[in-house]
Amino acid sequence: MKGQIFFLVNLFLIQMVVCTDSHLQNIEKTVEKLQDYVLSVTRENVKCKQMVKDLTDKDLNQDRRIENLEKMFFKNNDFYTGAKAKKTRYAQNLGSDHPNVEGIDAKKTMPKGRVLERSLSKRAINSENVAFFSYLTKSLHQPGTSHVLIFNSAPTNIGGHYNRFSGVFTTPQSGAYVFTWTSFCSPGGYFSLELMVNANAFDGIVCDALGADWFRTASSTAVAHINQGDVIFIRTHHNITTSGDISSYINARTSFAGWFLF
Repeated sequence: MKGQIFFLVNLFLIQMVVCTDSHLQNIEKTVEKLQDYVLSVTRENVKCKQMVKDLTDKDLNQDRRIENLEKMFFKNNDFYTGAKAKKTRYAQNLGSDHPNVEGIDAKKTMPKGRVLERSLSKRAINSENVAFFSYLTKSLHQPGTSHVLIFNSAPTNIGGHYNRFSGVFTTPQSGAYVFTWTSFCSPGGYFSLELMVNANAFDGIVCDALGADWFRTASSTAVAHINQGDVIFIRTHHNITTSGDISSYINARTSFAGWFLF
């Protein structure tokens, strides 16, 4: 009887091990499939960004060609107008019945302002007004590392490219941008924040109130050339542990702002 029980127990354990191994293998296969999918999506994202960059470069080249054509037009137009004026003065001296006299129709001459107006209008369409200001409506109690700060109030959001639900600003067009942020740490607190451009830390600050009996503040301003479609956000440092609160209240806002420069 004991031998049968021992045999059954061993058989049960063997089945458990086999099932566990099979389950682990299925999990590993699923993980591999997910990794392949993430890699595929990442590659597609890189391709899309390259396409956007190529289109942006093409648009810039077209703008340069338009400017060059405008310069050529102005130069030729000035030469043509000067020549016609000389011819008119020469005709006046000869008399209006001279066979080589040809009048000038001023309406046929396109004014310079018309071409400039079209060029400036095109640039105004291509260059969008972008600016935002956001802040935390309440303090964060000792967030972990790599924690994205969600500045959930955005009283200024021109263009609508800052998301107050995710804390992320998405660049609508390539160019130079200004970003500034301010933070407050509670007495005895300590933390570090990073300005992130996609997955890269562009700038950082440290707020140190260790041993202090009142709040301390830290702020920074950065100017960066950002590509269209890039994401910018503030997070806690990836390996520095936060101590205390990231404070924010009506008289001392922890805030994040940015705007398009040119």
